Amino acid sequence: MISKLLKSLSEIGIDPSYDVFDKAAIRTANNFFLLALPVYIFFIILNIQRFSLLLIVTYTVLALMTSITLLLNYYKMHATASLYIIYVFLLQFCFLYIIFGPEIGIEPLFILLVFASIYLFYRKTGVYLIVLSIVLSYLAVRYYRPIYFGPTQFSVFKITPYIFFITSVVIMTQFAITQFRKIVQYAHSRDEAVHELQHINQSLLENESLILNQKNELEKINEQLERYAHIASHDLKSPIRSLKSFLDLAKIKLKQGDVKKVDEYFTFMSKSASHMNNLVNDLLAFSKLEDQNIVFEKTDLNKLLQSVIELLQAEKFVVHEDLPEANVNPTQFQMVFQNLIQNGLKYNDANKPTVDIKYKNREDTHVLTFTDNGLGIEDKYKEDIFKMFSRLHSGKQYEGTGLGLSICQKTMSQHKGQIILKKSEMGEGSTFEMSWPKEL
Repeated sequence: MISKLLKSLSEIGIDPSYDVFDKAAIRTANNFFLLALPVYIFFIILNIQRFSLLLIVTYTVLALMTSITLLLNYYKMHATASLYIIYVFLLQFCFLYIIFGPEIGIEPLFILLVFASIYLFYRKTGVYLIVLSIVLSYLAVRYYRPIYFGPTQFSVFKITPYIFFITSVVIMTQFAITQFRKIVQYAHSRDEAVHELQHINQSLLENESLILNQKNELEKINEQLERYAHIASHDLKSPIRSLKSFLDLAKIKLKQGDVKKVDEYFTFMSKSASHMNNLVNDLLAFSKLEDQNIVFEKTDLNKLLQSVIELLQAEKFVVHEDLPEANVNPTQFQMVFQNLIQNGLKYNDANKPTVDIKYKNREDTHVLTFTDNGLGIEDKYKEDIFKMFSRLHSGKQYEGTGLGLSICQKTMSQHKGQIILKKSEMGEGSTFEMSWPKEL
């Protein structure tokens, strides 16, 4: 009966029409309170035994404040609920840290808030400000504590640091499991699509060309499913493992009083969290390409290219011929232009990186070439550069997730065209050619 109640509480505010990612985020915000509730109850009971009325009232008020999250989600104020749960816990942690000091062992919970912020707001640009406010709040209370002289002295239970640490591990594990389930559900939906395509193949046996096309499509989907499984088992777990490792190291250094080293570990954790955020964002961008109903409209490619150049602040590095008006999806073409220009400038050690864009007007086809003077691509990698999460350089050398060219290829496929690596020599740069029909 209790399990049914907890499950119903975790589902508060979830509408059946929401996609799997939004449902998971809402459920996580609710669970954040439900998982913390036993901790509040535990400390209330302990302080009842010690007859500490002030602390009983304090923990009761904190629990009631946190429960407002459920109310906000109930009224479909999901963004507010997620933001509220982060900052109400941040205020509570700062309050407890100021009162009890570092002996309370609350540091893992600050790290947990960073992780939760990235998880709940990975599609929001403001996530960086939220994470920064958490880090600054922690540093502020840590340096403020030595000069604080509270009116009342409170003792800390010896078990308290372990309770907070275990709570952090449990909630982080719950985040990881939820993220894994999202990928599994997404892969399951792709599996259903595969079965549907197989059924279509059965009705097209008399048409050899259509059968071949369907077979190729199935192979692509199967390859993507394998990639999704790899993401769930490796790419997404890797930054989580890093966060856990640095969390353990930070706890040790905090006990030793090595604040400088703790700050260094916070930097590493922030980089791991940022990498996971980029992975999730790029994966969502790629997956949404498959689900979009493409709308083509007559677009001035000169204006579109200029907006990308201004966005990348690359006016000094991009040279281009006059481009035509063409029927395209402007949003998707903007992503293609941005990825090709970014790659040409990023993977480049020339004194002046350049990207030269040329246009060829064929009878029934538009052709654009992007030529850079960058590092070039080795022959053994040329067949793999358009695969999902294919990276030729380590993250330490060049930041990225390996999805940029996959997005370009998917976009050109939806425009009934293609993108190919026309030419590439080590140390002499690369030329990419994109082409699509004039009549879409």
